[in-house]
Amino acid sequence: MEASLSNIKERMAKALEHLKRELSAIRGGRANPSIIENIKVEAYGSQMDLRDVGSISAQDASLLVVSVWDPSNVDAVIKAIRDSNRGLNPVADGGAVRIPLPPLTEERRKELVRTVHDKAESARVAIRNVRREAIEDLERQKESKEISEDDLFRGKEDIQKITDSISSELELFVKAKEEEIIKI
Repeated sequence: MEASLSNIKERMAKALEHLKRELSAIRGGRANPSIIENIKVEAYGSQMDLRDVGSISAQDASLLVVSVWDPSNVDAVIKAIRDSNRGLNPVADGGAVRIPLPPLTEERRKELVRTVHDKAESARVAIRNVRREAIEDLERQKESKEISEDDLFRGKEDIQKITDSISSELELFVKAKEEEIIKI
């Protein structure tokens, strides 16, 4: 039972981690390197993450700078950022690429908040599916007399506690991301 509970918690945590990765790519009110670090760049004959061809830093609230380690990759970095459909217009600056971030309009902020809610709902569904599968598994064990009625009840309680814990962590993260987007 303990092993299956840790497996359940691990599967729910994976859904939460996936959500966190997806939301880190959504721009908030300030420049954040995570919004571009996973952009794929054609370098050295293969696709590489932007973070693997240069260091990314936020110079101020509305400017990201990519210091490209190999100056021959500057054009590839600029092309990858332009082609990423993020509405960014990178500019070469010697061995670096400057990326000014346009201010978010009220309409764009609302759109981003809706996107956050949609992605959060997908994560909630994934967590509920893990819970449902775990409870169905317990009920099958009960029917085949592998566990008692008390074990079934305790197992359901334990699963619900894990679900509540992961769900509250998800809600806190979503609320923080919303505030980051709305904050001007």
